[in-house]
Amino acid sequence: MQLQFKFRPICNKSSMEWGSAAHLNVKIRRSSLRLRSKKQLIQIAPRALEGTTRSYGRIDLRVQSCKYKYRGCKVKLEEEEIKAHEKECRYRWFKCEGRKFAAWNCSFKGYREDVMNHFRRIHPERTYMKVQNIIDMSMTFGRDSYDIELIQKRKQLFWFKHRLLSKEKIAYWLCQYVGPQDEALTYCYDFVISDEVRKFAVTELCYTDALDADEIYESGKCVVMTFDQIKSFMTGARNIHVYFRIKKNVKARR
Repeated sequence: MQLQFKFRPICNKSSMEWGSAAHLNVKIRRSSLRLRSKKQLIQIAPRALEGTTRSYGRIDLRVQSCKYKYRGCKVKLEEEEIKAHEKECRYRWFKCEGRKFAAWNCSFKGYREDVMNHFRRIHPERTYMKVQNIIDMSMTFGRDSYDIELIQKRKQLFWFKHRLLSKEKIAYWLCQYVGPQDEALTYCYDFVISDEVRKFAVTELCYTDALDADEIYESGKCVVMTFDQIKSFMTGARNIHVYFRIKKNVKARR
């Protein structure tokens, strides 16, 4: 016996047409909503994102120009980052480094391009050091002492600083780059004290002049010697023989 199956449509022709029309109508409405949403986004976006922004996924953070833009700085960063940049910006104002580090009575204030001229005119005895030096350095241990030299390497400027702390019986030397930290780290320096047989040698990174010298000293990222170490290298004239050189940091990230 053969079974036969008959399928009855659940709606007539007119109902099918009505259903198709409704389905089409829904599609049209959804498309219209999407289009209206895009139009609204186009109209709202310029007001919502007014100003310069940096996007991270769905978060838009405002960025600001450096306050030394009027002098030529083109850096733009987020608010917290721009404040840190402005402290070390090469276009910032500079005070006499001798006043900051060694309490000199000097009221100089100028731009980076004025610093060398100021030292040559007012503090010429502090401009004799070169990129590479051999120095017979006199040492006195009875009181605190401070020394600073300005060194020019082509268009770049560096501070060579020395501080002797009599109470702690420690002396330290460091070299700071006059400019931003990212540029400073592309330089390093060799510092060598020697006698006829022995040698004390350190190679250390340069850091921005915007950092306080004591902060660098406390971090241990400079040349540090005890008085006993220094005395073991002294000649009869109470001098130490120092070799100092500034050079490019070949391992710096490009």
